[in-house]
Amino acid sequence: MPADQPTEAKTPVAATRSWIERLWATIGYNVSPAEPGLATKPLQFHRARILAEALLSERGEASGAAIAAELHAVLAAMDVGERLGFARFLSSAFVPDPVKLKAAAEAYLADPSPAQASRLAGAAEPPRQELLRRMNMAPGATAALVALRTDLLTALQDNPDLKPLDNDLKHLFVS
Repeated sequence: MPADQPTEAKTPVAATRSWIERLWATIGYNVSPAEPGLATKPLQFHRARILAEALLSERGEASGAAIAAELHAVLAAMDVGERLGFARFLSSAFVPDPVKLKAAAEAYLADPSPAQASRLAGAAEPPRQELLRRMNMAPGATAALVALRTDLLTALQDNPDLKPLDNDLKHLFVS
């Protein structure tokens, strides 16, 4: 374009992207074929893991629902074995803090009051329960979580380490 002609103000690419696309860009996920400079796509499991961690750290309801929807889309694209790997990640990574749990248990034993019981219950709740509640915010989430539980029920006999996650999913639907 000649120098004497006015140029249109261009919106920076980052400003036109959705916040989730910006999140992916910061971790090197190729959000669009038009952005060939970004790193190649990570494995679906890695992507699901990042989304789960982001969902648990997110505070906004709208952004949480968007992350949850993206997580469900990733899980739907996985095969059963990959989803069970993700279930193992949920079972092992989102557990109660043992130091806080021990302190709350000792405080309850020293003073078995309702307040201490409440503190103990809060310390014993695994963060994955909150993650599952947040995953349930997206449209179609109930069906996606039921599908995950169906995978778990099929695999539980050979994978007893997944029982806590199954219990959390069961409680999500009955509470």
